[in-house]
Amino acid sequence: MIKAYSQRLMPPYSGQMQIVESDRTRAITLDSQTWEIQFYIQQIIHQIQASASKMLNVTFESR
Repeated sequence: MIKAYSQRLMPPYSGQMQIVESDRTRAITLDSQTWEIQFYIQQIIHQIQASASKMLNVTFESR
């Protein structure tokens, strides 16, 4: 599911930022032209480990 919303910036900053996020990524903009894309690496690593454990029949320890 993709969520899109705005968040007001508090002083000393002014304006709003727009945010679009899913379960794996988030994109943020202040001007609707330049976007910063962020990936939730921990979730991706966990999914890779789960797939590898099924394929190789091994377990991974979390640190």
